Amino acid sequence: MIALVGATQLAMIGALLRVAGWLGVIQLANYVLAVVTLLVVTRAFGPSIFGTLATISALAAYVGLVVTFGLNLSGPRLVVRLRDSPDELSNALSTVACMQVLLGTMAAAGFMLVVSIVSPGSEYTLISAFIVLQACLTAITPDWAFLGLERMRDFAILQVVGRVLTTVCTVMFIHTSSDVLLYVEINAFAAAGIAVASIGVLRTKGIYWRAPKLEAIWQTIHDAAANFLSTASINLYTSTGVVIVNFILGPAAAGPFALADRLRNVVGNVTLPIITAIYPFVCRIAATPEAAEDEAWTKRIFFQGTLGLSAALSLGLFVFAPTIISLAGGAAFAEAVPILRILAAVPFLIALSNILGIQTMMPLGMDWHAMWIFATTAAIGVIGMFVSTDLFGLRGSAFSVLAIEVFVTITMIVVLQRRIDVLSLFINLQTWKE
Repeated sequence: MIALVGATQLAMIGALLRVAGWLGVIQLANYVLAVVTLLVVTRAFGPSIFGTLATISALAAYVGLVVTFGLNLSGPRLVVRLRDSPDELSNALSTVACMQVLLGTMAAAGFMLVVSIVSPGSEYTLISAFIVLQACLTAITPDWAFLGLERMRDFAILQVVGRVLTTVCTVMFIHTSSDVLLYVEINAFAAAGIAVASIGVLRTKGIYWRAPKLEAIWQTIHDAAANFLSTASINLYTSTGVVIVNFILGPAAAGPFALADRLRNVVGNVTLPIITAIYPFVCRIAATPEAAEDEAWTKRIFFQGTLGLSAALSLGLFVFAPTIISLAGGAAFAEAVPILRILAAVPFLIALSNILGIQTMMPLGMDWHAMWIFATTAAIGVIGMFVSTDLFGLRGSAFSVLAIEVFVTITMIVVLQRRIDVLSLFINLQTWKE
């Protein structure tokens, strides 16, 4: 019996590692190529222009958030439930795609209206248009569908090829601040290529695109509302920092903050393949009350590995902050060093809150519990960011980001403890007691 359980556990780990492996390929490519791109654009544009682009991108991310509409959470669950029924899955994905186009059109129009009002100059209007186009195309790319279908190899190849071509073009053609428009054009066209190619690959997997009914679109919006509000709230308190810094302290200060924040995000995303790969798995076993102990054991192993790796990454970020900033931005971004050290603990806190919220509360059907936690955190976080930035400058902004992550993590522990023993997510309490 022990050998049989061991074989089952190994099979589960192997299946998850294969998915995580392909996600890791995507993440590694994004990590390496993002660093190369960062080295080019920070030196070509300087802190002020880089800070302005980061601010516009942060605003465009809200448009992408509307287009995604929580599908990074609800999408894999939908595909896992319907993947054995190709006809129903085709209808569902067609409905989702149509919903995204409608939402994206409205959100992009609103974005351009805001840009026309607050734009630092008319020359940024066209730049903003390409940035929001990239955000929409990236959001409509159905990576979550490939994850639910366990076809991440296909998507990984598309993603890596697209990213490599984008980076090559950036290195070849981006040299001075006059190349800003060309830079955003390169990124937008790359996003378009990946989106079109990924939809075409799904067609070869038996997914047929059909015109959905209006009622189906509305029902999809209704079903994904809680997850959308959760992701919107998360984005609000994790991505608004650079916008607030730019508003209060100006583009020159936003540049160092954006660099430090982007680097901690890149480092934190190292654990993303593990976190993403296990999500459909925990959704499936959460729907089965009689889930076997070997499945629970597999989940704990992945949770432990995620926390251990994220802790090591946070420590490395703190210790090597001066070297990292020097390599990424050069002497002009020296002010980002203390900011990065303050933000160093954030990757660990995000990994822990992801396990508690995304990986546990939502598979258990606690979508609205999670939404209220994220919404409360967003409200407190944005107000706190404004106050701390105004009073204490860049370091106040960084400490505010850290405090926000501590708050959301502690709140999740308190709420989740009412449903399950939080320690059981990481250790087998029955064995521990024995």
